[in-house]
Amino acid sequence: EHMAPGEWELLLGQVQHYALAISIDPMGNILLQRMFERMHPGEQANLLNALSPWLPTLGVHKHGTWVVQRLVQAAAESNATLRPLVADSLRPCLVALLQDQFGNYVVQGCLAFGADWIAIGLAWQCEVLARSRFGARAMRSCLEVMSGGHKRTVATAILEHAACLAPDPNGVLLLGWLADESSLLGRHGLLLAALGKPLSLLLVHK
Repeated sequence: EHMAPGEWELLLGQVQHYALAISIDPMGNILLQRMFERMHPGEQANLLNALSPWLPTLGVHKHGTWVVQRLVQAAAESNATLRPLVADSLRPCLVALLQDQFGNYVVQGCLAFGADWIAIGLAWQCEVLARSRFGARAMRSCLEVMSGGHKRTVATAILEHAACLAPDPNGVLLLGWLADESSLLGRHGLLLAALGKPLSLLLVHK
């Protein structure tokens, strides 16, 4: 609040140098989030550049995830210049993030500006994600806020894997969404056709 001229810049330089260690510290991550709120857009971008190689790793860390989620929030709400680097850093690890108890919230936060690459990833790795405890629930949460085109892309992938997902306790959550909440035209008939011959077995499956 009352720093002498040059002290803020000196502090920022030190923080950026040790940003990774500060992010995973129980108290340090809180300090970094508070500092981030005071930074102007250029300073925020510098911090993101310092952390970008480790962004996916931080996203699944119990303390680091809060720093990443704060960066994602800023990219979505107030600093659009952060969006490309956030997306580029997280995209290669999309599946691992969605399957993690902390990382899935990082990805969900990106939906405000990165729905295209998220929808493609959900469709491409649909069966893997849908069989995962956190992955299935994250997929459903994503589908609830995605636009029509993105929903159709993922809904089509769910339909293609319906027979494999029906006996799975996680996968069935997405089949429930497909049947009850999706806007896919003729979804009930398509779902019955996709389940095909195993339908009689599924009817007596718990």
